[in-house]
Amino acid sequence: MKKVLAHALGELPGGKALIAGTGKKPTQPATNRDRSSLYRHIMLILSTVRGQHMTRLGQYALTLSLAVIWCAQLSPLAQAGVIGKDNRQVLLDHYREKGIGNDLTAQPYAASQRIMCNFTSGSAALVERGDIVLTVRHVFMAEPAQKDYSAASKPNRCSLEVSDGERSNWYPVIVKSAIFNAAKQRSFVDRFDWVVLKLESPVPGVKPYPLASQAVRPNTPVTLVTMHQEGFKYVSQFMRVYQTCKVRAGVTIDRIEPAGYKLDCSTSIGASGSAVLVEGSSGPEVAGVVSSYSGRKTGSCSFDPRRCFAYAVGITDEIRAAVGKLMDGTPKP
Repeated sequence: MKKVLAHALGELPGGKALIAGTGKKPTQPATNRDRSSLYRHIMLILSTVRGQHMTRLGQYALTLSLAVIWCAQLSPLAQAGVIGKDNRQVLLDHYREKGIGNDLTAQPYAASQRIMCNFTSGSAALVERGDIVLTVRHVFMAEPAQKDYSAASKPNRCSLEVSDGERSNWYPVIVKSAIFNAAKQRSFVDRFDWVVLKLESPVPGVKPYPLASQAVRPNTPVTLVTMHQEGFKYVSQFMRVYQTCKVRAGVTIDRIEPAGYKLDCSTSIGASGSAVLVEGSSGPEVAGVVSSYSGRKTGSCSFDPRRCFAYAVGITDEIRAAVGKLMDGTPKP
């Protein structure tokens, strides 16, 4: 029986490595043909075992071995955050490819930066004016235990880090300037995860992004520029991550169309708060702000990357009004 099982295991994709004791995962994701072959071989092994005398411990060991091979073959498809084509790169490398240096005044994505509130950091962007910041609410303050954010405690301090890729300066935020919708998120795809803030002073030499005037259609190319993301190579604390991807679909929420977007973007922790940029007549414009992604935490795309998506809150009239209010006036720090 050992010879029969060894032969069957050896024919499995990844099975020879398991027998040899390497246990290495395949370097390429499993294809549909691989999965079909894998299923047939597993059925062969199970049918072989039924006709043989095998201890309970042996049965457990065999089951575990098959599970390891199954996971090794499929896990490349289940990596959280990797959704469409993962073309993320260090922003400074992208600039160098385009012949752009580390002068903030010449960098087209200099308005995409990092914000830190107390000990929580996330991505953020300057919008409309050099002292107006847009990010997500869950970076600004933690999810409360009660039903909404109206009584949630705000952070003691926030600052925006503005980096050229090699060095940075910090600009304090007026915490009490924060404008947001206090309603509790009903799911990871909702319209309330945003906040608009004002800096104590404008960031010099950086061109802020205008808010997009129109909704974005499916298949529209978009750009994300974020702080360092979990699982992406780390270069330095000053780095930013650049990526291009597409809008999959608009999301209608509370009869607001669209209140958000599903994106074909590979994102992970650190991308929250980044502006979803579309190309406008005079450069990048903000169409949304990244809020979440479907993956290991939601379980919505366990073994099918076509069902995965990054989600961004759309630029609604509510956000436009909040930006306008801060531009008109705000409490002093």
